Amino acid sequence: MSMYYGSHKVKRFYFGTQNTNCLTHIPNDINLELDPLNVTVTGSPTVSSGVVSGFSSANYLTLPETFSPGSSTWETVIKIKFSSVSGTEYFFGTKDYNSFLIGKVGNKFKIWISSNGSSWNVAQDKATTYTVVADTQYWVKFRFTGSAYILSYSTNGTSFTDDITVSSTATIKGGSKFVIGYGWKDNPMTTGTVDLTGCYVKVGNNT
Repeated sequence: MSMYYGSHKVKRFYFGTQNTNCLTHIPNDINLELDPLNVTVTGSPTVSSGVVSGFSSANYLTLPETFSPGSSTWETVIKIKFSSVSGTEYFFGTKDYNSFLIGKVGNKFKIWISSNGSSWNVAQDKATTYTVVADTQYWVKFRFTGSAYILSYSTNGTSFTDDITVSSTATIKGGSKFVIGYGWKDNPMTTGTVDLTGCYVKVGNNT
């Protein structure tokens, strides 16, 4: 299909992740958003149809904007599958004390939360009672209701089970960008896969 933008005729557009380097010429007066992932890619993680793997200290993702929700309610969801349930893996949060961190230690999900920017003063090493299973698709939801921080999990993306509740009205400090797949202060990153098509961040009513 041919498409016209001003005086320029462009033969095809590929916006999917499986068709890279297909658009050989972009006229200078056309401003196109060609990154369907909506994340910043550092290094060379493996990306296939929005599913990312091969995370390391050199290969990871960051969200393009800082997270500063203030006193608003918010929630995040990460769609992830683990290749192993041994060891420690951090997979979503900030690399400093400005926000929160979600990880898996052994076969338990854990959370860390900071409101002061210098320590995990709201919650540290809070673990789920649920036992994580390898090679199982999970949607991990973490949210702030205004009076509590709650971590939930789902294996179908629809029905979530609340597992960790930290009663607190303290709000996170904010001001940092979320990192996907990378470790807290260069500690273990996830060895699993993250499906970005099932991930989101919501603040108030805005997703």
